[in-house]
Amino acid sequence: GGKDTIARAEAAGPEDVVGRAMARMGCHMERFLAPVEPGNLLLMSYKDEVPIVSAPGCFRSAKPNVVDLVLPPMLARYRVSGWEVACLGHGGLLTRDVAARFPPYRPRQERGAVD
Repeated sequence: GGKDTIARAEAAGPEDVVGRAMARMGCHMERFLAPVEPGNLLLMSYKDEVPIVSAPGCFRSAKPNVVDLVLPPMLARYRVSGWEVACLGHGGLLTRDVAARFPPYRPRQERGAVD
């Protein structure tokens, strides 16, 4: 419901404990919010060239989410920009129907298993 959504939205972002810690460390905030569900509460910062990501809605999601999209290039040491995250919403919010953006997951396999 609406009240639950509001409570969750207030629990993430630049003013929460992670966002404040990023600011105290001198991180450059690259992006807050993403047009991806689950994962719209993405908070992405960089400390020098090291990415720091908070995505509180993704940890319990079995669905592909924003972390599945930004983590692979980050692991390859590519600096994902806030603009690139914003562009994930081109054509509307991502859904599982947008299969081209996600690796093919095996049915009934552990999350992250790919063909």
